[in-house]
Amino acid sequence: MLSLRMRRALRRFVGDDHGGIAIMSSALFMVAITASALAIDVGSLYLERRQSQGIVDLAAMAAAGDLENAEAAARATLTANGVDLSEAQLQVDLGHYRPDLNTAVGARFQIGALPYNAARVTLTKQGQIFFAKTFVEDCCTLELSAMAANAQIATFSMGSRLASLREGAINGLIGGLLGGNVTLSVMDYNALISADVGLFEFSNALATELGVTGVSYEDLLKTDASVADVLDALATVTALNGNSTASDALKTIISQTNASGVSISLESLLTYGPIGKRIVGQPIPGSDPQMAVMDMVSATATLANSGNMISVNLGLSIPGLSSLTLDVAVGEPVQSSSWSAVGQPEAVVHTAQTRLRLVAQVGGTGLLSAVGIRVPIYVSAAYAEGQLNSIACAADGSGSVTVAAKPGIASASIGEVSASALQNFSSAPLPAKATMVNLPLLKVNGQAHVAVTNTSAQSLSFSQAEIDAGTIKRVSTQNIVETLVSSLLSTLSLEISQIGPFSFGPVITGLLSGVAAPLDEVIYSLLTTLGLRLGEVDVRVNGVYCGGSVLAG
Repeated sequence: MLSLRMRRALRRFVGDDHGGIAIMSSALFMVAITASALAIDVGSLYLERRQSQGIVDLAAMAAAGDLENAEAAARATLTANGVDLSEAQLQVDLGHYRPDLNTAVGARFQIGALPYNAARVTLTKQGQIFFAKTFVEDCCTLELSAMAANAQIATFSMGSRLASLREGAINGLIGGLLGGNVTLSVMDYNALISADVGLFEFSNALATELGVTGVSYEDLLKTDASVADVLDALATVTALNGNSTASDALKTIISQTNASGVSISLESLLTYGPIGKRIVGQPIPGSDPQMAVMDMVSATATLANSGNMISVNLGLSIPGLSSLTLDVAVGEPVQSSSWSAVGQPEAVVHTAQTRLRLVAQVGGTGLLSAVGIRVPIYVSAAYAEGQLNSIACAADGSGSVTVAAKPGIASASIGEVSASALQNFSSAPLPAKATMVNLPLLKVNGQAHVAVTNTSAQSLSFSQAEIDAGTIKRVSTQNIVETLVSSLLSTLSLEISQIGPFSFGPVITGLLSGVAAPLDEVIYSLLTTLGLRLGEVDVRVNGVYCGGSVLAG
């Protein structure tokens, strides 16, 4: 038992608070030093991770820029930036990256998928710690990953520049598509045919026309636009480029049609591919791809009437013809495609599925001077397709492009097709025998058919010089477009019911042969204005950019 003196001493000790602050400060000082040390380690690891991520990003871009030597390029980049690969693990995966907005971000890069256009670099290393080594030996493993895609892109389109003009036919067609009476001259059309505009120069002018600012090119395509907006933007750019005749012609089309009242889908006109995320007006890498103005006018007018049928009295003055009428039906555009595209391999463009019904009234001569011969010509052209196959870039920055082009299956007939069948794109019309002459003493029925079949994709290669020159290349299965009516006449089967001994068959075929050439020219002009050829497809590569690689994901 404690003595009284010891109990008193204990009570004094317990009640004495002298030196308490010093004791607590000593304890807290140790805690503060430990927390500070750990904070320094955490901050150091965070900084190391950021710096290492930047280096891995560079390695991924180097790998994507040289896919044939991807791992060597990644290793060289990491080593040059101070990464000791003897103490780290490196993995380089090659695959295909598709910048599809409808695909989840994580699914856009497919490892091992061909053709290779992207690389993913993964670096695993131990993070450097200092004070925490007192407690643990290996505390932190850093895993850093970056994916980059090859930035080589090309712009290409499908459309035909008119080699010859019958301005009355084209005026009637464009006026019919846009609702009006167009009166452009041959000089006006020649100015439009010879004019080019830069794709992004035009796009910037279109954004100004629509009053859109601060959006990406991708978002611009989602904006509502009328045909007049597109033509106004083209007029602005052609005027700035010094082509006042083309600019005035575009303004004339606007003033003489219902262009302001017809809307189109800009996404069916253009796509921008990987450049689409750039803000409108920002500098674009490489030269601005040049687009044919007349092709853009034709594509816009065609899109304006997708799903509808127009009827036009062409009113042409052609010897041997007393009248010429036209019905045109244009199918809906192919989904997820456009007339022109900026993209990487696998990008696709399409023409529209189109049907024409041309009814010619041929005036008779001699024994048939009072008789008109009615010739209904039906032309069907399925959509043609072009796919960007490859882009090859040389060390000097020049590029070559390969496009696989496939003409649409096409057919032409002399026969009867109803307006409802012409517009019904869910089934193919079967032209019936045409009533060509219907008189009490003479009845003539006729039928003919030619077709372009066995179409297949064919590769077209464009050098840098050909791209710069705007060279158009053609895939053809059968050359019938420029002799279409003659081809039909060679297969024409006539049924003649008559009173009297005279043989009218040779007279009728002779009369038709006399108007075959001008009818061929009219049909050629009409189809080309619609961006079509029978059994043929024209492709133009508008530009190529060899820009190395960019981070993606």
